[in-house]
Order: sequence, then C-alpha cells, then structure tokens
Amino acid sequence: MRDARLALTDADRVRASRRTLEASVRDARLALTDADRVRASRRTLEASVRDADLASADQHRRFR
Repeated sequence: MRDARLALTDADRVRASRRTLEASVRDARLALTDADRVRASRRTLEASVRDADLASADQHRRFR
C-alpha cells in the first residue's frame, strides 16, 4: 500500500513538473511575442518619423 502511495506521489510530481514546464514554455513564448511586438512597434514608429522627416524636407525644398 505504501509503495502504491509513493508511486502515486511520484506520478503527481511528474504531472506537476510537466505542467510547470508547459507553463514556463507558454510564458517564454508570450514574452517573445511581446518583445517582437515592441520591436515591430519601434520599427513602425521609426519609419513614421523617417517618412515625416522626408515629407518635411520635401516640402521645405518646394517652398525655397
């Protein structure tokens, strides 16, 4: 009976470890996705600033 309890406890530990590992992988994927979003937002912002600078320089040249 004691061996059966220990085996059950080991199985529970394995299940808990697996859940913890799956949660860690999920968290890592979400963190990576967030980092990718931040990078993409930064690139979009940089492109917008660059476009605005080009438009401003273009407009400045026209009125000279």
